[in-house]
Formats: sequence, C-alpha cells, structure tokens
Amino acid sequence: MSKALVLAAGLSVAMTPAFAGEIIFGVGVDDALSRTNSSAGAFTFEYHLDPAWEGRNWTAGWGTVAQFDGDNDVFVGVNIQGRYDLGERWFVEGAFGPGYYDAGSNGTELGSDFQFRSLIGVGAYVGEASQISIAIEHKSHGNLSDGPNPGVETVSLRYGRRF
Repeated sequence: MSKALVLAAGLSVAMTPAFAGEIIFGVGVDDALSRTNSSAGAFTFEYHLDPAWEGRNWTAGWGTVAQFDGDNDVFVGVNIQGRYDLGERWFVEGAFGPGYYDAGSNGTELGSDFQFRSLIGVGAYVGEASQISIAIEHKSHGNLSDGPNPGVETVSLRYGRRF
C-alpha cells in the first residue's frame, strides 16, 4: 500500500471526530473506457465536511478523496463537492478538485503527478442517514504538463453515510 494512501486514510480518520460530515465508500473499475488498456478494480474513500453552502435543494462543500486500484495506482486529493436533490429520494452529485497521482507498477501513466478529478453521479437516499449512488469520474492533468494526457475514467458504485 502506498504511503500517500496511508497518509490520506489516516488524516481522514483523524478528522472524523472533530468534524461532522459524511463518509463515502466506492468500488468500481478504473480505466472503464479502456483508453489505456489497464482496467483494474478500484476502491475509493471520501470524507465530506458538513456543507459550507446550502440552498433549497442543493448543498456544496469541501471534501477529501483517496483512491487506489488493482494496478497500484493511487490518487489523493481535495475537492469541492455538491449535491442537488431531485425530490425526497433521488439526487445528482458532482465534485471537482486537484490531487496527487502515483501510477503503480502496472498502472496507468497519466503524464504528471498532478491531476484534476471531476465526478458526476446519480443516487438515492436510503433511510435517514445513508445513500447509494453510481458515479463516473475523470482524472486528467488538463494539459498543464508536457507529458502525455490520456486521462482515465473510473465508474463506481458508492455507499455514503452522514453522521
């Protein structure tokens, strides 16, 4: 396991008692569109602070993310994330932010350690404090580096819990 992943998980767990918020676990497939021919199972952990901004049907705030896959690729980042409620049960979610990326031994070379991650998903609330969703995310350095920029997509099934 990568040092960056251990650090991100440790910081997220350490922050949990100090701040209310939400944790999200996701499992899915990295390189879901086979752009780089290195598809692998992926696991994502996110921690969202309580919303910093709220409207009638929407919330937005800050979060952290740690993701690793079967090729030993690791991404650790921060993001601004939001959710828009489509009634009492359904919602759409999105996130965008920068982070550190380390391609594993058999991993996906994205041309830079600095990557942006964007996510869009749709889900449903289940009970008082839980939700499930399906999301697709894209990581890319946005041509801010001279290296190749193939980008990579991850599709995941997510479970979240507010506390």
